[in-house]
Amino acid sequence: MGLLRAQGLKSHVRQSLGDPDPFRPRYRSELRELVSELIRARTNRKETAARIAAWPTERIDAEDRARFVQIVESAIASLHEGHFARYRVRPSEFAEWRRAWQSR
Repeated sequence: MGLLRAQGLKSHVRQSLGDPDPFRPRYRSELRELVSELIRARTNRKETAARIAAWPTERIDAEDRARFVQIVESAIASLHEGHFARYRVRPSEFAEWRRAWQSR
């Protein structure tokens, strides 16, 4: 009885949330690579925008580039101390990048 209830709950959750987006898992390593590269290079806002626009040209399928750029821009804009480690950068690297990012 418990198993059926759990399966029903899983089905209900999936219906309310929809199917997972396959885009992020497909480009997970590319996203991590670019964001960590931007952090380690201590890019400011202007440099970041230029690099984000140029980076996917050779690495991301043409039909996915605009969405990839949007996801990277969002990831960079929302970076904070609580989750920069997912990009495999050290705290000192993040702190240096953040100073450059905030110094318009």
